[in-house]
Amino acid sequence: MEYISGGVGFTSKAGTFLDFGFQKLLQNSESFSLYSDYTNHTAPVGNIDISGWKFLMTLGFRF
Repeated sequence: MEYISGGVGFTSKAGTFLDFGFQKLLQNSESFSLYSDYTNHTAPVGNIDISGWKFLMTLGFRF
């Protein structure tokens, strides 16, 4: 799977910080098979649809 990600952070002189991050999945579906094909039998294929975005925020205080 391929991702693109990034983020930005802020800090104050008072010792507080705030960070934001994101991650985007570039491919939103994936096909798979639980086992290999063999003579006269084809293995079933599954498909997963995935939500592509994740967001994260952290807030901190220096003490």
